[in-house]
Amino acid sequence: MAINFTRISHRPSTSIPFYSPPQNMIDYFNTTWVLPGSITRTKTLTETGLTETLMITFINEATFISFVENPIMSKFRSDREIYNNNNNIISYSQKT
Repeated sequence: MAINFTRISHRPSTSIPFYSPPQNMIDYFNTTWVLPGSITRTKTLTETGLTETLMITFINEATFISFVENPIMSKFRSDREIYNNNNNIISYSQKT
């Protein structure tokens, strides 16, 4: 059964960019999960540019667990959290 994950991030101003991982992290993410078809993702931005919504669909629970437990992705989440905290970006997630 597919697992849907949504993360919503809100920034105080459009002059503050949302977190963007380094290219090697993006490449790893795409090679490990997107290209094999294990996940799909969409990212949208509100008209004001202040709120970003990321929706990821994992093909199954095992893929979701693998993603969450992956040490490289854990580092990415930690880096994003630090960046968000330093830039007053509020982010929350929900798994359905």
